[in-house]
Amino acid sequence: MKALPLLLLSALLLAAGCEENKTVRAWNDASGASSSGAEKPAIRSDLVGTWRLVNGDSAWYIHFADDGTWRITDDREGESLRVHGTYTVDSGKFSGPMTNPGVGTGMISGTFSGGAIVLDFVEYWHSPYKHVPYTGSRI
Repeated sequence: MKALPLLLLSALLLAAGCEENKTVRAWNDASGASSSGAEKPAIRSDLVGTWRLVNGDSAWYIHFADDGTWRITDDREGESLRVHGTYTVDSGKFSGPMTNPGVGTGMISGTFSGGAIVLDFVEYWHSPYKHVPYTGSRI
């Protein structure tokens, strides 16, 4: 007779364990992660590396480091520095302050997905601020 309540309790716990975890499902839906194989939002490590930027005939290289710093150089190797700064990433978007040594400050912002990047380079030393758009690809 004592086994019956224990058996019923075990059956209830087993049935409750089979229910969908709504908290986990809500997080997966919000983050883009799901069992259906939906793409996850881009994270900082997806941006880290070197990208070739193009604007008309002008080409530069932007190097994003894993420590949250970036620099734009004339060369692919990253040795001929033009400007530098820091950045943050949020779901395929990035932004951060910029320093042009001896000239002034500004900011960068943009988007990235897979091997493509779109960048807005803003120079605060102009009035009004100068926006220079770039597109590019990972190298």
